[in-house]
Amino acid sequence: MADEEADLYLTELRKLRSTAKDPDIVAAISAEIEKLETVRSLVELRELRSVAKTPRVVPSYLPKSRSSRR
Repeated sequence: MADEEADLYLTELRKLRSTAKDPDIVAAISAEIEKLETVRSLVELRELRSVAKTPRVVPSYLPKSRSSRR
């Protein structure tokens, strides 16, 4: 749900930026969009990192190391 709300908010900000006339307002909206996209990227990286840290189960029939393979 939060992702959908963030998408809608970003869409609205982009619409406002495209219709804004004042360069200061365009810059402020662009900065806000940049912050939100950065936060979203950081959240995605954190999720990927947490997935990468979860131990994987290796089936017992597989060799434990490469050196045991021949």
